[in-house]
Amino acid sequence: MSNQLTLIKVGSSSCIDSDARTIRFGFMEQLAKSIAAEIERDGSQRFAIISSGAVAKGRIVAEHSNRLEKNHYAWLGQWRIFTAYRQAFELTGLGTAELLLHDIASEVRLACDDSIDDMTISQIETYHQQAVARHVTSYADARLISIINHNDAGALWSSRFSDNDLLTRYIAQSVIQHASLRVRRVVFLSWTRGILDDNGRTVEWSRLNTEASQCDAEFERIMRYVRGDMSTLGTGGAASKLREAWKIAKLGTDVLIAWFSDRLEDILSGTAECTRFEFAESEG
Repeated sequence: MSNQLTLIKVGSSSCIDSDARTIRFGFMEQLAKSIAAEIERDGSQRFAIISSGAVAKGRIVAEHSNRLEKNHYAWLGQWRIFTAYRQAFELTGLGTAELLLHDIASEVRLACDDSIDDMTISQIETYHQQAVARHVTSYADARLISIINHNDAGALWSSRFSDNDLLTRYIAQSVIQHASLRVRRVVFLSWTRGILDDNGRTVEWSRLNTEASQCDAEFERIMRYVRGDMSTLGTGGAASKLREAWKIAKLGTDVLIAWFSDRLEDILSGTAECTRFEFAESEG
């Protein structure tokens, strides 16, 4: 059986306790244990984590300063987030690999003051996606858990990757298009048990069809349930998660939006309530 990758996106509110003003190490430890158990159960499984929280943690560290910018907070928080994940996975015997990504294409375009042509930008984007796929695949093949974030600390300008929901889709798309590693599913761990309907119940799953009109109609049906923001700390939220989850699902990968406190094995097995987008080829 070929190796299969599960991407897990962790939001700021999932890994940072804003009340206690600390990293949720217990959550990271449980996530590490769950991943180790899944790998033990099925040796073909590979995992990578896209984790927010650096800026949120940096703001807590420098709470008495009002003169710092976003990239300063990222510098203060990122190594602390990486260290916590590394320590959590070391307890299970698994190693981690830290990966910070730049939005290269956007930075080149801004640096060149829009004088660079679209074809060159497209080539740069393709090269970058190939590099991302190569790094994620190499770490996965080495049985390391990639801990990935946008490099807010080193970004020269505001980046589309500042929204880690979009970054998750970019990584999934890069691996799907440029690697032999199969992206089996993408899991968004959030502050609620998926998308909730008007009665507060989880919209449990939607079986997508490849026909564009049916996909769009289903998206609009679920999108009307989205109100406000799932996160109190991050830049994304319910609308962002749903939008990017939908785009990933249309690439042919199952997507789950689940509560961060539920065990990963329960989420993957279907025991835990969550919003699930399951891809299905159209018949006929």
